[in-house]
Amino acid sequence: MCRRCDALSSRPLDRHHPRGPNLAGKSSTWESSVDVSKWQMQYLAPLKMLPQLAQVLLLIATTATASAVPTTVTITHIRGEGTLSCPDEAALKGNVVSRLGYDPFVPAAPVRALTRFTRAGQRFSASLELVREGEAPRTRTLDSESTDCRDVAESLALALTLAIDPQFLVREKPRAVPPAPPPLPVPAVPHASAPVELAVYGGGLVSVGLSPSPTVGGNVGLGFRYRALALYGEGRFDAPASIELAAGVVHTSLLLGTVLPCLQWKHIGACMSLSVGALQVDGRLAFGRRDTSPVVKAGVRLQYEWMLFRHVGLLIHGEVSGVPTRVTVFADDVAIWSTSPVAGNVGLGIIGVL
Repeated sequence: MCRRCDALSSRPLDRHHPRGPNLAGKSSTWESSVDVSKWQMQYLAPLKMLPQLAQVLLLIATTATASAVPTTVTITHIRGEGTLSCPDEAALKGNVVSRLGYDPFVPAAPVRALTRFTRAGQRFSASLELVREGEAPRTRTLDSESTDCRDVAESLALALTLAIDPQFLVREKPRAVPPAPPPLPVPAVPHASAPVELAVYGGGLVSVGLSPSPTVGGNVGLGFRYRALALYGEGRFDAPASIELAAGVVHTSLLLGTVLPCLQWKHIGACMSLSVGALQVDGRLAFGRRDTSPVVKAGVRLQYEWMLFRHVGLLIHGEVSGVPTRVTVFADDVAIWSTSPVAGNVGLGIIGVL
């Protein structure tokens, strides 16, 4: 097509011309330089496809059911030679699905659609063939003056949409449900720090190793606990034990102070035990005397709390210790008893936790 319009290339201006009289008294010309070809391809080419689109609508009207209920379709899509710039089957389906708002394409449907893109020179064409079981195929072709496949592809997608839902253009579109507002953030509740607990206990025990025979005694303790950590201070007293001799009796008694750093897990505790105290020996003999010797021991203790009430329960423990300080009792320069290098005790008491 020519780039200039010869019919409008030269026209004298006079007083009857809409542009007004030639005030200069000289003849002049008005020459158009509008790019008619580009304008026509951009604005007129889609309009030229209206008759063909009307034929497609007629095809759809003849294949639609009487109730105009949307149907499902099995599609076969072909792109001919030179049409790789046209949408493939996935893109065409996506165009239709975006218009309808749902996916109408199934493998076996009552209506089969054959869509095809072809090219002749610089022009693209599209065809739509609809086949319903028991009826003859109906085919229409869409041609475009444009050298771009987009126009004919959009027309084909619209035609296929109307073939699936003949009342697509007049059907009320579902209203988009606004998204629910995001939930309000829940304010973080500061975790209350675990309180420091005060534990008080006391009870009886039976011990061996630091007296001539198994001896009963008692202990009382006070401690502080925080989460899994605990620290106790304890005082212990062992009742006097006796050694019978031909010349008389020797009595021993024990006082100990103990420090117990512990780890607590639920109701079970594991502690290190470090004790310092005094062993008193009273020889009730002809030449007997009373003497006191230091005692140091270190060991481990396991204990279990059986809580009978919220703050009160029973405390059971067992302890084994090494005794590095050895005490030996003599009578008439004869050793009659020595402390054992290993000592132990078991106890049962009551504990209160505040």
